[in-house]
Amino acid sequence: MQAYNDEVVAIEREAKAKQNVGSAAAKQRAARSGETRLEAAARQAKKCQEDAKAPGDAAKAAGAATPVAAEDCKARVNARASDIERRFGSSTLDAAQQAARREAEVRLQADLNECNRRAK
Repeated sequence: MQAYNDEVVAIEREAKAKQNVGSAAAKQRAARSGETRLEAAARQAKKCQEDAKAPGDAAKAAGAATPVAAEDCKARVNARASDIERRFGSSTLDAAQQAARREAEVRLQADLNECNRRAK
């Protein structure tokens, strides 16, 4: 529970810092990313509590970890999307910056596809 509380505080601190930065779309993505990370942290804490109360079959625990890992993966991807938006924002970009943003977005999409593939 202490790890969960620490993570919630960190997520809320980061969300508050991003509250007044960037475009409206960037703020919405940051809020969604924060919500996703909070949900993932809550699921992880709940799973930890359940595991502590009832030690179960190792196969069952491995099967339950997959959705949590997929959600954590998606939360990381959302955080990176927010970071890309923060870095490149709504300002006019030169050709090199546009190429860098596009490259980061392509890598981000590949990582999201990998998260979705693992979830299946």
